Amino acid sequence: VRSAQWFEFNQRGAMQEIITRSTPENHVWISEALLWTDYYWPFYLERFQRPELLSQTHYFDPVAADLASIPAGTYVLCPAAQEPRLLSAGFTRIRDIREPDGTHSLSVLYR
Repeated sequence: VRSAQWFEFNQRGAMQEIITRSTPENHVWISEALLWTDYYWPFYLERFQRPELLSQTHYFDPVAADLASIPAGTYVLCPAAQEPRLLSAGFTRIRDIREPDGTHSLSVLYR
């Protein structure tokens, strides 16, 4: 439980949620605030046999990004602390990703 932050939270759970829900038409935007996603994301795409999503993946800074430019049909993975700005920009929370101790660490959103 104490090592969850060191491993950058439950990224597997969040990524699996997006991979399971995504269709070939969806885009995926991943917060740059999450360390190691550029390694984890391609790994889990291969693991769940969805490599086609890699070409539809974008990394962004949710603090500085123009959220209006993110198209409809997009899944977003971000730290829970960045969720309020995305919600106020019209995104909907699909799932809050929790740690073994129950802490809400990551969010999966959709527009």
